[in-house]
Amino acid sequence: MKASFTRRLEALEKRLIPAQECDRPGCETEFSRSLLERLEAGRRRVAEARERRGLPPSVAVEPCDGQTGRPTIVEILHAGRHRSALAHQALVEARRG
Repeated sequence: MKASFTRRLEALEKRLIPAQECDRPGCETEFSRSLLERLEAGRRRVAEARERRGLPPSVAVEPCDGQTGRPTIVEILHAGRHRSALAHQALVEARRG
């Protein structure tokens, strides 16, 4: 079972890691610009909603692309997945205890 999981993970890494090379300003497409705009608009809405409710910011500082000074799409999506996993874990622990 562990060997099977390891093989699958390695196959995913081989497929996904080269995709990071396209996440640079030279490969920016209309879709990536549109997605980035939508993500930034969503972040602003979340920040405004959290501020209205008196909650702390949801994210302190995210890593940024050195050339543009803003997070790349991949970094934004990974950060969102990480926050989602943490929220799910907190929910599971709250149900147990």
